Amino acid sequence: GALRLIPLLEIGKALEQIHLSEIPSHLDIYSQERNPDIIRKLQNCKGIRFHGAISADEVRKVMSRSMLVVHVESMEKLEINPARYSISTKIPESLMNGPCLFAYGPDGVASIDYLKKNKAAYVVTSRQDLKKGLMDITENSALRKDIVNNARKLAENNHTKEAVHAAVQQYLLKARENYYRKESV
Repeated sequence: GALRLIPLLEIGKALEQIHLSEIPSHLDIYSQERNPDIIRKLQNCKGIRFHGAISADEVRKVMSRSMLVVHVESMEKLEINPARYSISTKIPESLMNGPCLFAYGPDGVASIDYLKKNKAAYVVTSRQDLKKGLMDITENSALRKDIVNNARKLAENNHTKEAVHAAVQQYLLKARENYYRKESV
């Protein structure tokens, strides 16, 4: 959507400026985006290739042959608030099945802080560090492997059906205890 357009364009422009053979020259974007203005801006950036929507099966195939999966959050202060406390539902899928996750967004946003705290992505939190960050992560396969290992552990602990079921069960038990504690006072 519109909130993520600017950071995607910033990544595309950074990739345009990096001229190293081992670093991809563009960012492939697969999206159900329908806004013609947004699509036009993505298509006009030399560092981006906009592909449109693909099926879940195709997403997995694309991920399996990709160096990085990218997650972005808006850097604009006015746009941070709506996303501040949410974590994209696409993040668990990336953690479980994807290659290394590259996250670009400001500190203080739930998804960025979560990935950074758990070392489950290569995280860049400022525009000034974007180009260097892209170069660092694309040139360092050992670091990408470490991040993927951390991501898999995090996904196993927090994002499997069993982990979610256990967390909900704990939440409900705690709520029940608190309810009966108040009743008996």
